[in-house]
Amino acid sequence: MTSKPRHLHPLSMLVNAIQIFWMLAVIIFVDIATDNGGRNAILQDMAHWLVLIILGVIGITLLLVVLPYVMTTYELTDKGVTLNRGVLRRQHLHVTYARIQTVQHLQWFFLKPLGLEKVQIETAARGSGHGEVVLTLVHASVGTEIERRQQAARAAAPGAQTTPVAGMDSDTDIATDNATVASTTYRLPNEDLLIFGITSLGFIPLIFLLLAVWSRVSEWIPGVEDWLANLLMHLPAISIVVLLVVIIGLGVMTEFVRILIRYWGFTLDFDGRRLQSRKGLLQTNTVTATAKRIQAVRYKQNIIRQWLSVGTAQVILASNVASKEDDKDMVIYPLVHQDHVWEQLTRYVSWLPDRIPAVTPVMTGYWALIRNALILPVIAVIPCIIWLRPWGWLSLLLLVWGGLQGRYAATRRGYVTAGRFIYLQTGRWFERELLVSPRDRVQSLTVRQSWWMVRTGLAHVQVSLRRGDGEYEVDLRYVPLAVGEAIYQWYLGDNVVDVATTAP
Repeated sequence: MTSKPRHLHPLSMLVNAIQIFWMLAVIIFVDIATDNGGRNAILQDMAHWLVLIILGVIGITLLLVVLPYVMTTYELTDKGVTLNRGVLRRQHLHVTYARIQTVQHLQWFFLKPLGLEKVQIETAARGSGHGEVVLTLVHASVGTEIERRQQAARAAAPGAQTTPVAGMDSDTDIATDNATVASTTYRLPNEDLLIFGITSLGFIPLIFLLLAVWSRVSEWIPGVEDWLANLLMHLPAISIVVLLVVIIGLGVMTEFVRILIRYWGFTLDFDGRRLQSRKGLLQTNTVTATAKRIQAVRYKQNIIRQWLSVGTAQVILASNVASKEDDKDMVIYPLVHQDHVWEQLTRYVSWLPDRIPAVTPVMTGYWALIRNALILPVIAVIPCIIWLRPWGWLSLLLLVWGGLQGRYAATRRGYVTAGRFIYLQTGRWFERELLVSPRDRVQSLTVRQSWWMVRTGLAHVQVSLRRGDGEYEVDLRYVPLAVGEAIYQWYLGDNVVDVATTAP
């Protein structure tokens, strides 16, 4: 592999053109569909508009596709990857192999016969996107060569076998933690994939999106809203219930297909140092990350998966994983039983205890969390009832939704510290999360009180961890002040026993 500057594959121009014109087509279609006058004017003078469209396509192609391709080159030097880009403003982004934290490979199914893929390189650099190098379309051998040189650079680093001071930013953070972990491979069984897709709550945002699209239908098809309202008024109650069940069923099936396509063939390989996940049916997504950059482990369960005693295990890394990973964190087990998750995670994280102590539930601040969850629904309900009657009365369901959310969050809080580990359990959006992190991975720990909380003797505990370009924060809200102070002393290293046994 030479260091001579190279262009991306010529097909990258086609990829960029499709992305640009697809977005423009959607914007233009929505504008025309909602503007009857504009649509009629275009139909009456089609020849004139056709010429303008052709000229616009040529101009956009030259400015946004051809010129950027000509001006973009990359090179693999002995020390790192260099990306040169920009038409009016030139940029030269250089990333050394030793600083590369994660490498992501994205390959659509139609690019596999050509051996082409998109390569995205992430570093631990702070700032929005400043540590990212994206090679839109290159041969698969380029990404493989980058990973090979990255491993060689890390192996040759002077401090590769040393452990730095806790809390410092370094490529060698506790390098010996994973030295005794054996290599292993995990493949998600098909039956687990089916359960994972069926139990996803992602259909709820899809239903809200459908309602938002429906609100525009009346502008596209005049009179359809009145027709539907009249139809619903004359339908029996059982028919309306069946209709709602069908809508929810369509949402569940849509989310199921999305999960199936995204996680098809999920495989996780671990060689004792690097984690590599591979998944995807239409687009193969391969992510490689260094295990020693793991900051914390978390186990998530939505309300359905809690009933089934299963959930998703992820690791939080000190570098960005991928733009399409769930919550920017690397998925280790998409679906795993809660009784076996911690024992199985020790295959990849040697510092993780194979048994998690029972967390101490937080009972204070119950009504405060319900009150907070009702604020936004109340703001939305009042104008709906005033200006959107009679259908606006349905917005009262938002109050029920908000109250249930607040109750769920209030009853899912818990904490415990044991030795050098902290365990925090929180709940929001009908999803419970248990996070485990060693003290030396915690970037900061804050105990804060508002003026109102001073008189109630409560406080919020906020734990911040390094996560990619920013921070990952976990809030344990409305705990007794004595608990917050005990957790803070644990963070300072003055208390290494279970907080639950020392705080009231």
